[in-house]
Amino acid sequence: MLNWQQENYNLRDSQVIQQVRQDTELFMLNWQIGEAGDYLNGLVKAIGRDEELKQLYQEFTIKLGYFALPFRENSEVEELLKNNLLKTLKLGIEAGWSIMQRVFYLYDDALDWQERRKLINILNDNQETLPGPQLIIGNQSLRPALANWFKDYNYTFDLSFPRANFEEVSYLQKSANARKLRPEDKNLLLEALKVYDDLIYPGYRESLNPQLAFSRPLSFIRIANDFDVGPVKEIKFTPASEEQKVNYQKLQENYQQILTQLLPNGVTVTKGDSHIPEVILDQLNNNLALKDMAAVIGNLQNLIQLKALSSLIKSKNFIADFDIYVEAHIGQGFKDELTRLTPEVLGLFLQYLLAGKFKLNLEQSAVLALHLIKFLGQSGQQDLMTIAYGDLKTGAFKWREVIGENGKLSFK
Repeated sequence: MLNWQQENYNLRDSQVIQQVRQDTELFMLNWQIGEAGDYLNGLVKAIGRDEELKQLYQEFTIKLGYFALPFRENSEVEELLKNNLLKTLKLGIEAGWSIMQRVFYLYDDALDWQERRKLINILNDNQETLPGPQLIIGNQSLRPALANWFKDYNYTFDLSFPRANFEEVSYLQKSANARKLRPEDKNLLLEALKVYDDLIYPGYRESLNPQLAFSRPLSFIRIANDFDVGPVKEIKFTPASEEQKVNYQKLQENYQQILTQLLPNGVTVTKGDSHIPEVILDQLNNNLALKDMAAVIGNLQNLIQLKALSSLIKSKNFIADFDIYVEAHIGQGFKDELTRLTPEVLGLFLQYLLAGKFKLNLEQSAVLALHLIKFLGQSGQQDLMTIAYGDLKTGAFKWREVIGENGKLSFK
């Protein structure tokens, strides 16, 4: 880890660049927001006004800037939202989480709508462009800047009603402008729309899911107060009750307590060949034999970030044992299902790995799964995130129950 306060480094040295890359990854893997902000301050100071170095380190300053967004200065926040949102999304950063955490860390319920409104206005002025022709909105021809994509979205789906996944995906299919985008640019625009909608309708996306997934810290998941944007009528939500707020807090504290008990020294992140799935799978097998839980979780994080979970469930190291585990817990006749990466199969596999191999109870193993869910969200694998949840009524952490019928697995 580079120490910007005590050392001077040659920032053009390839080894220094590689170390900054590793330091950035470690902050994000270990969820060290405050430390990332301090590190970013030192890096920016070392770069100074050197334009070549700014370009050289742009990836890291953007990543760290968004990750530490809850505690950054207003001017930095404006720069990131106005000029670097698309760049951030391309880097795989969950920008929406960072933006909403800034609202909830720095502002109370009476004031957070003012902060959200300010951030929405910044996004409405974002001049980053997606490649393609001019946008035709009504009788206007506009450049394909992100601000104008938001205008087209608002033109297609009125702001008077809450919007989330259905409206966002429907827009990409309905809009004549969006249909012209390349697939990768459609995905990028979809992520930007999620950021936009979550600011305008905070809590609505989560309210559509009856179970509370820890895809983000609990302070993000709450029911918003009334909020209006621009010239649109008030958008009304049911305010969270005091009991709900207390339960959120208790659940979050319980989650942190159990996670700390299981991983007192954090996660062991393997370097070197950590970008090769086959190598990680061998490491995972060895770490399971050593009963090294911190290293196993680190291996799983690496596989998630590489989007290599299919290799995990099909690995010769586990497939026979996993089949026996499923037969014992669900029944026979699901071998074909177990080769497909679905939320149901992933949930069962992680139960087999965490509860079965480490002899954890189901709640402890569910907490570890919820830790891993963060990385599924960050790597764009949201369809796999619904495997475990925190029960607000009981305060317990649970796996979603999987049942089998007619050779198919499904959640109960």
